[in-house]
Amino acid sequence: MERTSSVAEAKLHVFFDQILSELDEHNVVRREFGDFANYIPGYDGGMELSRDDLEYLSEQFEHYKITSQPRVKRGFIKEGIDAPIYLYKDLGSFDHKSEDYRYAQVILQVAVVMARIDGDVSEDEIKGVMSLLNQLDFLGDREKVALQADAHFLLQTSIGVGGGEETRSYLKSGINKDHVIHKVKAMKNPARRKFVDAAKEIAIADGVLGIQEVEFLQDLYKALRMSTKPARGDIEEFAKEKHVELRDGFDEPEEPSVSAVEEVSDALGELLTDFEEVEAAE
Repeated sequence: MERTSSVAEAKLHVFFDQILSELDEHNVVRREFGDFANYIPGYDGGMELSRDDLEYLSEQFEHYKITSQPRVKRGFIKEGIDAPIYLYKDLGSFDHKSEDYRYAQVILQVAVVMARIDGDVSEDEIKGVMSLLNQLDFLGDREKVALQADAHFLLQTSIGVGGGEETRSYLKSGINKDHVIHKVKAMKNPARRKFVDAAKEIAIADGVLGIQEVEFLQDLYKALRMSTKPARGDIEEFAKEKHVELRDGFDEPEEPSVSAVEEVSDALGELLTDFEEVEAAE
């Protein structure tokens, strides 16, 4: 579709300049697809961006050297205007298939599942995940920023959010507990104990320890062929080492909402490879 509205384009350029200014201060910034809608020439005012809208937006991202999670790329059919998008500067290409990056992805997914396991992600847990990623000294800045955008998307996006099928599939496969356990088992990296440390780090981040966190750590122990008996004690000892006072959440009533992890664990076996396919295509 030919784009002819110079006024809309000029406004879009101003909007991108504002985003770039924010990205000078922050590695990742959040928007919704709808924030771009009225700046796109030809947008019809509907609740979704069309293939043409997204192709135009993809061209603008390339022009301003901005990357996003979920990735906006040619071939996307549609995306809901209420769907979130996390933006970061394109710092150059890197090898998404490298052993170090794959290893870091699994660490991130372990942290995300632990944060979401009780159905609620706190600000302390988000900060904990970001701190964890910053500590991965075997990664460069490009890899870390890309993973930070992934983390924001996986931690803060609801399963029920409007969006295209590509976005929903990426989210679902990225927070699937069984998928993460499968990846942990498959990893050959000798530093697999880092998965356990990552899980414990996020388990204590909000200062509350519940049965869901302990059970997920037990699942990790099983995957690593470790005894599951000391899981709760290990988390409590880890909290003492970090000078974190834990509140016992075992007797607290469960939230009425279903955990996002539980929503998808049973139905998404066939999506176990989607996460890798999306990353490999980047």
